[in-house]
Amino acid sequence: MFYNSKTVYSIVNKSHIKVFIAGKESSCLINNNVASLSSPPAANVVVRVKRETPLHERAVDFDDGAILSEAVLDMANEQLFYVAQEVLDYSEGLLKMKEDGHFNALNRRIRQVSNPVEENDAVNLSYMRSQYIPAARAEADRAKNERETTERIRASTNQLKIDTEQTLSEARTFTTSIKGDTEVIRGKAEQHMVTANAHKEKAIAEANKATTEANRAHGEANRAKGYVEKYKPEVKGAWTFDDYVQWPTLGYGKGHGSIYNDGLYHKCLMIHGNDSKVAGEFRVGMWNHVSVYGSLYITGELYVKDKPAYHRGNIHISTSNPSGGADGQIWFKYS
Repeated sequence: MFYNSKTVYSIVNKSHIKVFIAGKESSCLINNNVASLSSPPAANVVVRVKRETPLHERAVDFDDGAILSEAVLDMANEQLFYVAQEVLDYSEGLLKMKEDGHFNALNRRIRQVSNPVEENDAVNLSYMRSQYIPAARAEADRAKNERETTERIRASTNQLKIDTEQTLSEARTFTTSIKGDTEVIRGKAEQHMVTANAHKEKAIAEANKATTEANRAHGEANRAKGYVEKYKPEVKGAWTFDDYVQWPTLGYGKGHGSIYNDGLYHKCLMIHGNDSKVAGEFRVGMWNHVSVYGSLYITGELYVKDKPAYHRGNIHISTSNPSGGADGQIWFKYS
């Protein structure tokens, strides 16, 4: 059973009628210029019936001497007329440039659009999904994250503002309290400053007084020192040394002359001569008679009237002439 879909117009041949259901060609039966389908199409499906008059061959081929009838002329003209109609119908469905210079797709989809190559190429949905949508989604996610971050910063800023206002309020209260305390402290400080200045003046007066006394004492000391130097008494009687001092712990006197009561190393009274005669040669001079009550120890050389006395034996002291003494003996004559 066939479904009558549409009555068609004049045709040259039944094979020129084409039926398309949802964009796909479907078989049909042509009877009395009526196209019938074997089954009805689904709801809301576009059914298109079109005539496609062939252009690759002519409907009439004129021969010389042939009878030129009305039917033959009509068939030849109808082919051209039908082709012109089909071209006009086809052009109605094309993109047309409107008066404003832009193309109008008549609210129809444009299918089989290739991927864009140049900057001004059209973009198909697949390319959009693979290229722009992920980038747009990433940009949207970034914007979302930035918005959430901004919200957190705004909330933190509001809380910081509240905390700052509270801190400022507490600071004002504290400052007012500190100001009062500062005024009290400043008053006390001024009182202490007055007292300190009074003590300062008193201390300066006392210091000046002490300086005057010190200068006077220094003058008296110098005057006393002059008296001591001028009226220094001569040493009479015996010199005594209360403590033992190791020689030469305290150093030498001027010219290296010194006397030490050495009780630690030499354990004797040490007399050290000066070097006023010959530098580096220290001498002790004794005038008049020298009496030695005990042993006389000579560790250096012995000179008699600037002559060295060499000896290897005993030293003899006598009032007689020591000439003729034995070898190894030295005689001293005394009277």
